[in-house]
Amino acid sequence: TITANGCTSTASIVVTIDAVPISAVIDSSGSLTFCQGDSVNLFVNPAAIGGSYTWTKTPPPTITDTNPNFWVTVGGTYNVTVVTANGCPYPAISPVVVNVCDLPLTAISGDTVYCEGETLMLQTFPGFTYQWYYNGLPLSSTYGAVADMNFDIVIPNLLPTFSGMYCVVATNNCGCKDSVCVNVVVNPLPATPIITPFTGPYPGSIPASLPLCEGPLYTLKVTPTYSPSIKLTWNTGQVGSVVPAAFAKDYIVTATDTTTGCNVSSTITVNPLPDLSCAPSGCYDFCNECGAVTIPGPEGITTYQWEQKVGVTWVAYSNTQNITVTSPGGTFRLIGYNIFGCSDTSQNLVINF
Repeated sequence: TITANGCTSTASIVVTIDAVPISAVIDSSGSLTFCQGDSVNLFVNPAAIGGSYTWTKTPPPTITDTNPNFWVTVGGTYNVTVVTANGCPYPAISPVVVNVCDLPLTAISGDTVYCEGETLMLQTFPGFTYQWYYNGLPLSSTYGAVADMNFDIVIPNLLPTFSGMYCVVATNNCGCKDSVCVNVVVNPLPATPIITPFTGPYPGSIPASLPLCEGPLYTLKVTPTYSPSIKLTWNTGQVGSVVPAAFAKDYIVTATDTTTGCNVSSTITVNPLPDLSCAPSGCYDFCNECGAVTIPGPEGITTYQWEQKVGVTWVAYSNTQNITVTSPGGTFRLIGYNIFGCSDTSQNLVINF
């Protein structure tokens, strides 16, 4: 108000004082330490309504923003300068440090296709904590004996029902998690081949009793009847479900599913005869004064069965390795048995006094 020469004049002006805070801070919507792929919202508290914001990050790569809310996905030190709507600067605001943790390394190595009965072995990178899952459930709930918190898993004696999705979740020291899955297929084995031996002219038709001993010609027949995708091979080089066998050895047949490569084998053995090449034979004369003579039998025989010929009949004489023959002597032979239950008969031994 101005008064001059008795005259008074009045004028007014509106003065606005910005409510600049004494201090301000950078606040956040969550933790300033988080996992790669997540984010946090930075904002100034108290806010400058209608004001301007300049956000910067160090170290490089440089990131800037002018929004009141700054969504951050990269670690670093973040600064902000704020100017009110009327151009008044905020006091200096302390920066904040954002830490972004890397995710744990995850990848599953190991075979994913198996045959029934094999052992599953899968592993991922070591150095973290783990939880393995099978079809969405913790592995131990399905396979109680399997350790499912190691970097690797081992499951023996696989069954076709073990096929499915195997996943591992890895957690690092920051609590960050990552997961990876593989689909595992367990193929069934063909039906186990059953080998049945026969005798008679090939292919034999008379069932042979066990044990099989070398000498006769056997016919080995395999059941069941397989589909065309199943191939039968023998360790003798033969193929098919019916093969001859005569020599003393193991005869192994393998049924292979040609679509999966899975196979199963069975074995039948033709056993050797006992070795009687050292059994005494031939004709020997002894003086009457001897009265008796001891004849040594061969070594390596499991069971000895000496027989004496009486007329046209062979009768049991002794079951010891060595036999003692008394005057007037006679005709003898040895039937020897080996550990397989196979027997052979020696040539005749004639003792005369």
